[in-house]
Amino acid sequence: MMKNILLLEDDENLNRGISLKLSKEGYHVFSTYSISEAQSIFNKENIDLVISDITLPDGNGFDQQPKGSSQ
Repeated sequence: MMKNILLLEDDENLNRGISLKLSKEGYHVFSTYSISEAQSIFNKENIDLVISDITLPDGNGFDQQPKGSSQ
């Protein structure tokens, strides 16, 4: 079964590169560029792993752990 990864990275080139590499490794990647966008996808999809940048345009990646996840 393909695992779902939520990628939260605001740098477009880095987001695209990471997403491409993970996809080639067999993962389904949901690429997002902001915390609000990531939260929306996290609430709708069955996410197995979140990979997050720390410094984001709408907050801090550490402080904005998706609701419903465990630390």
